[in-house]
Amino acid sequence: EMGRHPARFLLAEFINLSDEAVDIQPVHRLVRETEKEAFLDFISKKFKCEKSGSLLVPKIAFSKENILAVDEAVAQFLKADGGRLCYVHGEDRLKKFAEEEGSAGICMPSPKRGRGRRQFSCEFFVRRRRGRRALLRGGKGNQL
Repeated sequence: EMGRHPARFLLAEFINLSDEAVDIQPVHRLVRETEKEAFLDFISKKFKCEKSGSLLVPKIAFSKENILAVDEAVAQFLKADGGRLCYVHGEDRLKKFAEEEGSAGICMPSPKRGRGRRQFSCEFFVRRRRGRRALLRGGKGNQL
């Protein structure tokens, strides 16, 4: 009976990330329940930013290191001054939420398309038949 239980199965889809039809968009950061100006000043001191109201656009390239650096800076601010971090898809939604009282947003960079695509590797576990697990790795052939 446990061998056929729905929780033992995984639905997965593999796609070609090089396909131009695949639209990969960034996940923006929104900080709520905080002192807006203090947050904007803190992040502006860490990164060169363009400010538009309650929204910051860091002048950074899309890379794992840069994304982690922004996340680390946000975590430092939240630990010291408080607030709540939210992840937002879409610039229009980010702008709308950032204008609310006690909220500010960071517009994250988008991955670039074309010949010099950035490479990445991904790891995830997939349950195989008979309960064994297999680690699947995306190597240097997987590109954004």
